[in-house]
Amino acid sequence: MPSSTNIAEWKKLSDIDYFSQFIKAWLAFNAWMRNRYNLKRDREIIEKIKNEDNDFRNKILQYISGNDAESVLFKSYISSLHYYLSKKPLPVDFM
Repeated sequence: MPSSTNIAEWKKLSDIDYFSQFIKAWLAFNAWMRNRYNLKRDREIIEKIKNEDNDFRNKILQYISGNDAESVLFKSYISSLHYYLSKKPLPVDFM
């Protein structure tokens, strides 16, 4: 019979680490945007992405406005990401 310590440890290991998944996705996105735009600051690049047609922006807008199965799944992933990120705020140390 498994001990309660083992059960708790296995349960902990089965939890999805959304933060690490987000960081991996951000790194890929960051590499794409730096390759696509020859600008120095992330903010400048993000403003271009927001305001100009590009493959990434167009696909996101398609998912957000769509009602097909892939769009619904995308929106559910965004909802889950928001939920889990709000449950684990990043600590800010100003000292």
